[in-house]
Amino acid sequence: AVFGRETEYGEDFVVNTTVEGNTLIVHGTHPYLVIRHGDFVVGLRRNVKK
Repeated sequence: AVFGRETEYGEDFVVNTTVEGNTLIVHGTHPYLVIRHGDFVVGLRRNVKK
């Protein structure tokens, strides 16, 4: 499952995704993404130019 967050410690919300072959496509741009698969978790943060 893929979840988005507006802030680092904010509430998770479900993100619309599609799987094509072995590629996960996330629809939308979110500051933080959390990808969970069983006991495994990957967090991604988008850096914004200032």
